[in-house]
Amino acid sequence: MSATAYLSDERRARLDKLRAEGRIALKCRRVGGATRIVDLTESGGYRLKFPEIENKCALHAVIINTGGGVAGGDRVETAVEAEENAEVTVTSATAERVYRSIGPTTEIGIKFSAAPGASLNWLPQPTILFSGARVNREIEADVTGNASLLIAESTVFGRAASGEKMGVGLFRDSWRIRRDGQLIFAEEMRLEGHLAQIMQRPAVAQNANATALLIHIGPAAEDMCEPLRGALFGCSGVHGVSAWRGMLVMRALASGLSDVQCTLQRALEVLTRGAVPRAWQC
Repeated sequence: MSATAYLSDERRARLDKLRAEGRIALKCRRVGGATRIVDLTESGGYRLKFPEIENKCALHAVIINTGGGVAGGDRVETAVEAEENAEVTVTSATAERVYRSIGPTTEIGIKFSAAPGASLNWLPQPTILFSGARVNREIEADVTGNASLLIAESTVFGRAASGEKMGVGLFRDSWRIRRDGQLIFAEEMRLEGHLAQIMQRPAVAQNANATALLIHIGPAAEDMCEPLRGALFGCSGVHGVSAWRGMLVMRALASGLSDVQCTLQRALEVLTRGAVPRAWQC
């Protein structure tokens, strides 16, 4: 029986008013020899910090969620725009936690735009789904000309270190990436029901509880296929790399948070030539 069956309409209405809406919108531009902030919006407990890095031409942004996570009914929107020849990397200070829902779905929307010559890296730490979580994530990206885009998303189903097993929940993940207005990558995944049992299926996750999807689009993306395959040799879990038409895709399954993070870190060391955010050190 759903937990919502035990809530009165009045109590459910009160809880709905507590739902959070967070938003981050960052636009950056190349000014002289450095990438600068043109516009920045922060709301709903989400903030961006900009630590100094060795590469003075690039901008490094770190997302901080002062609320410590998201719950059912929360809405989070992130938009990153890199203008011509700008270089920006966005990561997060900690993993994003999606807590158990009493019914409503957490909505996460992420949008990227990379102009000619720009380099945009989206490298957040993993998203951790608690048992009972319900989340709908949509990722959209527009890449123009010879721009470079790197997206590395990983998801952990349950808190294995706490002995938690996933119960009934929902995880929907929708990706749409366009280059010069043409759709070049589309993916739609929906897992709904008893998630631990679903993840056990050989055709789904082979009993793994952590997944990763990495997309790299750019002039040199296909050239990185073999080096990346070599770098992942010996990593825990199951992983595969393929490349075509200026795009590289890596998928991975792992037994937990640390394993999937280390696999992604190995991949990022190759694709970013060692410029991995400090938060990724494992």
